[in-house]
Amino acid sequence: MAISINSFLINEKKFTLMGRDLTARYTPEVDNEFSDFLIDLGELEKRMSNPKLDELNVDSKKQKIREFTQEILELSAKYIKALFDKSDADYIFEQAGGRYTNVARLARTFFDEGNDNELAKQQGGQNRKQRRNSKAND
Repeated sequence: MAISINSFLINEKKFTLMGRDLTARYTPEVDNEFSDFLIDLGELEKRMSNPKLDELNVDSKKQKIREFTQEILELSAKYIKALFDKSDADYIFEQAGGRYTNVARLARTFFDEGNDNELAKQQGGQNRKQRRNSKAND
């Protein structure tokens, strides 16, 4: 029996947000944008875990957290803008309501869906062997 590998080719993916259809276009440039996003996010996490932050007064800590969350919003928005046309991207940001957690969560979802491993799903998931082994040990 042949295994269909058509689903491995993801260049475009449709999403629906609040009743509106959106189209993400996955390109090498978008892949590079996400790699940059991960590197920038890693650097941000290093700055956020800097022990010197504990030495700041409360108002300065609040200001730093606001700066960090704004940076997360900007990084996530940059990735979404690379994936979608301007109209769709603007609609996504409007629906996210300015919340960085919404925008960051959507950016991660768009990435995950654009890198979907359909074959693993067809075969029962990536951890099928692990689940089978754990059932045998029960």
